Amino acid sequence: MTHTVMEFGRLGSTNDLLKEWHGAFGHLTFVRTDEQTQGRGQFDRHWESKAGQNILCSILLKDVAVDRIRHVRSWIFETLMTCLNKWHVNTTFKAPNDLLVGDDKIAGILIETKTSGERFDYVVTGIGLNVNQTTFKTDKATSMKKVTGHDIDLKRIFNELVQAMLAAYPAYQIT
Repeated sequence: MTHTVMEFGRLGSTNDLLKEWHGAFGHLTFVRTDEQTQGRGQFDRHWESKAGQNILCSILLKDVAVDRIRHVRSWIFETLMTCLNKWHVNTTFKAPNDLLVGDDKIAGILIETKTSGERFDYVVTGIGLNVNQTTFKTDKATSMKKVTGHDIDLKRIFNELVQAMLAAYPAYQIT
């Protein structure tokens, strides 16, 4: 499946980059950064992430039918949950956009769209996955390292996540 992966050391926001430049990038463009200076979650809440310790990425989908948006959400969450389970981190979904380990948040997504009638010009889905960070400003957050007790190779986890997303994509009939 044709896709593009772009990686950066520091960005304002992976979602913002893809929204601003969506016309220049193709369907299934993945953008990852080590650090975001303007990362956010739902309702413009700040997404806390220490530089180089977590997966901060976004995925650009183009020309998606408006009635398929729930398939996008399912694709992202179900693939994330499957990957985390494979990595010995059992999660539950908390609507509308969080993955939890017990009562603690380990991942969240932010879906942003632009529509033209019955089709989205773009669907940008940001993913924040706590991987190696062990201290948070809130006591309701956790990470893969806190759960497993081991440092995790970020690039390996990101590459495995991209491959899992691509493998699962056709089953969700998004486009």
